[in-house]
Amino acid sequence: MSSANYHESPPAPQGISCRPVYVTTLAGVLKFFEIFCDILALILAGAAPVYDEVVGHRGFFIFVAAVALIISFILLIACILNVNNVRWPAKYSGVYGAATFFGFAAFATYLFDGINRFRLSRSGGNTDGNPPQAGRQGTY
Repeated sequence: MSSANYHESPPAPQGISCRPVYVTTLAGVLKFFEIFCDILALILAGAAPVYDEVVGHRGFFIFVAAVALIISFILLIACILNVNNVRWPAKYSGVYGAATFFGFAAFATYLFDGINRFRLSRSGGNTDGNPPQAGRQGTY
């Protein structure tokens, strides 16, 4: 009886090659779990009842879940085909570092904005960014 080591990937050959043993590693199992969760989210969002006030929210959620499913599937195929270990020729400069920094800064800003809007919506505050108007309850 052999014990599988889920924490270590076997050594990957250089270049594009099929590596089906990837699905038995921890990373492969997690990738399948991500795909399963994306499919389940799509099914549940698609089967949910539609209310007039949440049509846009539902459509956006389905869009995000579908994009996540596509990206997860592409990453799974890339890892099975060992594309992530190919040495792609590229010229490195400070521009790529700056682009990476500002990409992460944008991500952090979106994350903070989402958390702030969630917090405001839970407390019954105004989440649209405009000052509160007299006689107006919540956002519509």
